[in-house]
Amino acid sequence: MFSRVTGRRLWPLGNRELMLKKGDAFEQDTFRHEQYLVLEEKGKRILISGCAHNGILNILDRYRELYGSDPDAVISGFHMSRKPHYSQADLELVRQTGEELRRLPVRFYTGHCTGEIPYRILKDIMGEQLSYVQAAGKSDMGMAVSSWYLAFCRRSSQLLLFRNGYLFVK
Repeated sequence: MFSRVTGRRLWPLGNRELMLKKGDAFEQDTFRHEQYLVLEEKGKRILISGCAHNGILNILDRYRELYGSDPDAVISGFHMSRKPHYSQADLELVRQTGEELRRLPVRFYTGHCTGEIPYRILKDIMGEQLSYVQAAGKSDMGMAVSSWYLAFCRRSSQLLLFRNGYLFVK
C-alpha cells in the first residue's frame, strides 16, 4: 500500500472543483491522503485505486518509484467523468492519457468515475488493453489472481475485494 502521489501530469480537470475546508476557507484538495493497494501473487502485481483523483499516470509514476517496474494490471477509475458536458480540454486530456497508457505493458480495468464518453475514447485508443469493470463481478484477468472478486460500494466509496470467503476493504 502506498500514498503521497504528488505529480500533476495530465491531472483530471474535474479536480479543480474538489475542495477541502480548512478553518473558514476552502482550498484545493491535493489528494495526498489517498491510498493505493498493491496485490502480489505468484509474481504478478495488481495496482488498485479508487477514483484516481491524482491522475492514473501520476499514480503509476509513484508506483514505479516504489516498485521499479509497471504493475501487471491496474484496477481503477480514472476520474474523467464530467457533467453536464465535456470541454475540448477535457477530451484532449482523455486522449493524451490514453496514448500514454497504451504504451505501457499493463492491462487496465476501469469503472464508473471514468465516464462513458472518456471510456469510449480510451477504448478506441487502447483496445483490448482496457476493460470496464461492472459494479460487481468476477475478474477476467486470466492470471494467478483471477480468484479475486471485486466490487465498488458507491455509498461508502470503498473498494471491496472478496477472496475465499474473506472481505477486504480498501
